[in-house]
Amino acid sequence: MIEEYDLREIMAGDWEGIPYMDARQRWADGQSPPNGENLDMLAKRMKGIFTKILSNPNYEMPFIAAHGRLLNGLDHLFGIAPRSLQIENCQLLKFAPTENISKHYPFDVYSLSMEEGHIHEEPAPWSQI
Repeated sequence: MIEEYDLREIMAGDWEGIPYMDARQRWADGQSPPNGENLDMLAKRMKGIFTKILSNPNYEMPFIAAHGRLLNGLDHLFGIAPRSLQIENCQLLKFAPTENISKHYPFDVYSLSMEEGHIHEEPAPWSQI
């Protein structure tokens, strides 16, 4: 296992400790937390770490455990307005490169689950951009 520090949650700065829904609304309203990260900063960090991971031949198929807010960073990186992602706690997602040029997002994203001892994957409903 390799821990990548740059896959940490967005830094909420002075908003740390306020109710999550309040911070979420502030981000949705385009505010940035004092002494924290905005979406530009998060997207820049995401681009650097994903470039590092995806360009390393030792990462055949990386497994990444991270907070859902990081997906907002990916959205921002690819010029997509951040969404209210419906990601469950401990949800497993599979990102597969796509060559579908009609999509803005360069991945097909699948939700993974176990059914009768087998891994089942279905397209994540929010990933159909």
